[in-house]
Amino acid sequence: MHSYSESKFRKKVQSALTAVNRILHVSRHPSYPADLDHQYDDKYLLAEFVTNVALAAALNCLELLGLDEKGLAEVTRWAQDRSVTLRLTAQETCTFKKKKERKEETPMLVTESKGVLGKVKTTQKIVEKVEDYYWDFQVRYEIFLFRGNDVNTKVVLKERTGGCVIITHSDLTPYPQSTVTPETDVNITWFLSQIQKEKFRFGINRSSEKCRTPRRNPEIEAAFAFFQQLTVWSRAAAEYFTGHVFPAQKKHDLDISRINDVGVFVPVLPLFDDSSNKTKPDSTKEITLAGVVPSGSSLLLSAGDVNLFLGEQRRSFEEKFAGFDKMFPDDKQLITHHEARIVSIFVHLQHVAEHFSEGIDSIEAMLRSQLVAAIGEEVTARDFDQYMLYHYRKIFRPEFQPKPFSYAVRQPGHDLEGVIEISDGGSPIYTLVRHSKAKRPIKFSICAGTEVSFLGDRYVHTLVRHQFSFTETRDTPTELTMNARARQFSCFVLMIGTMGGADVFEPKHAIIIKNKDDLKIPLLLEQVCCILCFLFSFCLLLCFFSLSLLSSLMFRFTFLC
Repeated sequence: MHSYSESKFRKKVQSALTAVNRILHVSRHPSYPADLDHQYDDKYLLAEFVTNVALAAALNCLELLGLDEKGLAEVTRWAQDRSVTLRLTAQETCTFKKKKERKEETPMLVTESKGVLGKVKTTQKIVEKVEDYYWDFQVRYEIFLFRGNDVNTKVVLKERTGGCVIITHSDLTPYPQSTVTPETDVNITWFLSQIQKEKFRFGINRSSEKCRTPRRNPEIEAAFAFFQQLTVWSRAAAEYFTGHVFPAQKKHDLDISRINDVGVFVPVLPLFDDSSNKTKPDSTKEITLAGVVPSGSSLLLSAGDVNLFLGEQRRSFEEKFAGFDKMFPDDKQLITHHEARIVSIFVHLQHVAEHFSEGIDSIEAMLRSQLVAAIGEEVTARDFDQYMLYHYRKIFRPEFQPKPFSYAVRQPGHDLEGVIEISDGGSPIYTLVRHSKAKRPIKFSICAGTEVSFLGDRYVHTLVRHQFSFTETRDTPTELTMNARARQFSCFVLMIGTMGGADVFEPKHAIIIKNKDDLKIPLLLEQVCCILCFLFSFCLLLCFFSLSLLSSLMFRFTFLC
């Protein structure tokens, strides 16, 4: 399914409203949900409404493929204790039919030559002997539903055998003599489980601890997973016909590009309507094999309106099929109006899933925009960091409050040699710090025969980074950068490595920072899984060597965790 774009989806809704105004009474004027005042609970009802209509629209497509009322009742019964799978399978055969020899003449070639009596024209024509090999290519495909792992217990939706004659100039078969294509499957158990008492009754459990918003809850996530799988299946099934079967029939003079669902009405629309004269459902006129349960909100479209939408979907499909009947033959070839209907249904299933995805995402986008408007500005992760710093000052004692990661490199009793800091977008980050004096030296090796020991101050730093679960690109956490700067006529050595033991430092990298150098090193962090799933922590071992131009060597050690 495609990523959500507010402007593109608005255009789709505006285009669909033209068809909606033709379907409903002239006094009805449905509108975009954000344009009408509503309560927060109406957003949940709208999400349930969009999902139920999408399920009913998908069932309409299955019915057009060949699913009848008896078959639906049977597969719904299967779904109570076993999985139900929708499968497309095909078997292809290519057999030699005959060999035919024919003569093929090349265009006449006229040449001029000079003779004793003047120019002489000579006409030449080459006749070639061509051998044509005729192959009978047959395809038998079947679309059916089966229970569990028993493919023999099935409900067949569509099956057909078609073929064509392929002519080659070689005795090598253009296709394998016999092959069975890999099955294209999609599990529709969840889809069938939403049908209760001949109606789709999808609902969101608002009391669940995992329910966050109308978009972020387990029930909607399951619906997204189903429609994602349905999109993949329908795209692969359509590609099998358009990309594999149709090209085998070379000379047909048919416009394959017309096989689509252009003009077919997609009834999945997130709309509100505050009018009182809504369409009442007609129990004598069944549009789908399973209806949609009434919404329970005065702003949502009624079940009668949904029936009108689903009826328009079927009517537009029938009009499309009538056009296919005129454009494509009804014979035993590979490309007939039967295949045109099937491919158009597969393409329409993708558009139903796309409208569902965008409809649900539009509810989340509307909720987010309303929340930003209520607060007055968009709250980013950086704003939340400042909020937490404010509360840290109220909770912790001064000695335990987060401190900026910015430290001077200096010898005792001397001016500073430089500065080392870790910044987040230009300003130092705030970390919780544990400081202690070294009680025993830490050692590291310069070479095989030289070992250095040092004491100094030691620091353990902890950083908690905040990030919202759904953020725009501009609100992603800023990359951390380690900055090291040296004053003029000063220098120190920066070493980065790991701890090989309690008192062993294993340096990995080292650099001399001197004479107004300004070093910036991006820090690559990895997320550490925890209970809250938002804690980012990292560990660096920094060893600073402060080297005076006139005095001996002094070390300063900082450890960041």
